[in-house]
Amino acid sequence: MIDFNELSAPFPPSRIHWRVGRTNDNKSKGMVLAYLDARDVMGRLDEVCGPGGWTDEYEETRSGRVICTLGVQVDGRWVHKSDGAGDTSFEGAKGAISDAFKRAAVKWGIGRYLYECKAPWIDLDNGYIPKNFDGSQYLTSFSSKQMKTKVWNALKEAASEEDDLKCKETWRELSTEQQLEIWQDLSSGIRSTIKKLLEEENESV
Repeated sequence: MIDFNELSAPFPPSRIHWRVGRTNDNKSKGMVLAYLDARDVMGRLDEVCGPGGWTDEYEETRSGRVICTLGVQVDGRWVHKSDGAGDTSFEGAKGAISDAFKRAAVKWGIGRYLYECKAPWIDLDNGYIPKNFDGSQYLTSFSSKQMKTKVWNALKEAASEEDDLKCKETWRELSTEQQLEIWQDLSSGIRSTIKKLLEEENESV
């Protein structure tokens, strides 16, 4: 049975790549966007679904757009989801196939959280992203906005009810990165209550 949480789980920051999107007129500043390499998407599918548990097929439309249909075996039956892309400015048709594959994978939850990440404007080096750029600070550590909201609501409810057990259980299920991210979104009042409820966990917040 497929674990869809594993399928949509965030990738290590080292596996996330960045490219320049929009720029100002002289290209001294640009918006950078996070993306995944297609091979990492394949690896995730192999890991969660098994090498024989997924298939990909491609079709080119009259306009030259490439459509990828990504099939996954779910509870003994094949389920297919499709998406497409046009030629890229870097790799042409090869880029279209890769982009179509990754977009179809997003419909299965793979890398979908990257669409919710910040796309910061940074200083560019001759139009390119500087080699020392660290994009990890802009990545969300939650696989979806819904997951983050669920955790936020659970902590808020635990604080209002002063339920130390629920608070500790919810907090311990989070990674350090997730704890830091959710902590920034909590009000000072809720933070104060949670600190009291966590007791021995105080040092981690």
